[in-house]
Amino acid sequence: MDKSLHKVKEAEAMLLNVGTLLMSSGASTGRVRTTVNRIADALGYNIELMITNRSLMLKVIDEDSDQSLPVSNAPRHMVSTSASFQESAG
Repeated sequence: MDKSLHKVKEAEAMLLNVGTLLMSSGASTGRVRTTVNRIADALGYNIELMITNRSLMLKVIDEDSDQSLPVSNAPRHMVSTSASFQESAG
């Protein structure tokens, strides 16, 4: 495997993991999008991100090496709503 493609795959896995952790802890989709975009920018990648209530779909693009991967899906995650309910009830 090409070294640059390997780096793109590593970045993709990490970005999906971050997004999944944020969603499962109750972060808003805006916060997930902003955080994942900031990390991708810091790593030097452009991304296309689609967020639904059940999944994240991500495409990482490395414009320097013209490498990109097909869209990848994060595994299903359990969304924690307990913090949201406590805040609205309090």
